[in-house]
Amino acid sequence: MKISCTAAAIWAVFAGSLLVACDNGSAPTAPANTTPIDSPASKIGTWSRYNGTVYSTLQIHSDSTSRLYEYDSAKTGYNRHIYTGIWRGSDTNLVFYWMTDSSSFDGTNWSTQSNMGYVDKGKATVTAQVLELVLHKSRTGSVEQNRYVRGTSGVVPAEVITPPLFSALMGDTYQTDSVMITGVFGSQIYYTLDGSNPTTTSGRYDQPIVVPSNTTVKAIAVKNGTSSSVASTTILIQSSGATSPLVGIWDDHQDGSLSTIQFFANDSFCDTDMETFTDSSKSYFRENGKWRVLNGVLRLFQSMGEVSTDSLNWSSVTSDSPNVDLTYTLVGSQLSVTFSTGYGQSASTMTLHYQRRPAK
Repeated sequence: MKISCTAAAIWAVFAGSLLVACDNGSAPTAPANTTPIDSPASKIGTWSRYNGTVYSTLQIHSDSTSRLYEYDSAKTGYNRHIYTGIWRGSDTNLVFYWMTDSSSFDGTNWSTQSNMGYVDKGKATVTAQVLELVLHKSRTGSVEQNRYVRGTSGVVPAEVITPPLFSALMGDTYQTDSVMITGVFGSQIYYTLDGSNPTTTSGRYDQPIVVPSNTTVKAIAVKNGTSSSVASTTILIQSSGATSPLVGIWDDHQDGSLSTIQFFANDSFCDTDMETFTDSSKSYFRENGKWRVLNGVLRLFQSMGEVSTDSLNWSSVTSDSPNVDLTYTLVGSQLSVTFSTGYGQSASTMTLHYQRRPAK
């Protein structure tokens, strides 16, 4: 069989078959389109990539064997490698165990090392005709992210970074205030809660976020320096105050101090602490925010702190209290609230006991 290519043709031999990629556009045509699914079977086949200097062909066989050919035209000496081994996978997880490493400087004379024990382990997804791998490579200790096209052309379609998706949809009302955001495989998500458009300096999403009701969440997905368009949703959460027995004013009297918390039916609250000093002077501190009861837990979204010396004139201060979850018990007109204080070995709990203030 005679194959006509320029001198820059790149050759790869796999299990008796000859795979050829040429720089004159005469590369073999990729197989017909299929509809892959997110399963190990969707990864089976021949995949390739070419970035201008490195041509790579990856074969994933149904008998669990695998072969990887790499040719780096920018390198001198042994710039061609063929790795052979086995692969295992489940859903998006994929592991290659490379047993042999054959290297060559001319594509004709090969030197083979056996029992190498290289392991490439990570994630793999298939979208249309593109295989995307994010693998930790034991032989280099690095994490590499590469995209392959089905077939041997090496021409990988440009990636489109789609906007993130929210677990809470616009216009729906939810009983939970925890929102999850998902983005395209391998991307990093950034979000805002104040209505502004996010950038890479905004909050970085790494776990579900807790938001008050009627909050607009905006997010972008960023991958390889390319950003998606902005995705947006407004979170509406089922009201706690409309039917909750917590609505009202609650007082906790202690020696020389008074703590009062008021829960409003519109899901807002005001927590005021008054302390009397030995010279009879008083100091007041209050926090305002939103509240909600979810699965038996009282959650306070604290947003603003204020101080006063007469309970009439208030000045805003930065509140160091984050959103907090409280356990509570309500028996008649008695409310007990328990919360955690401190961190690490100094962590403990404190319980406050409130009395409902009679309605006027």
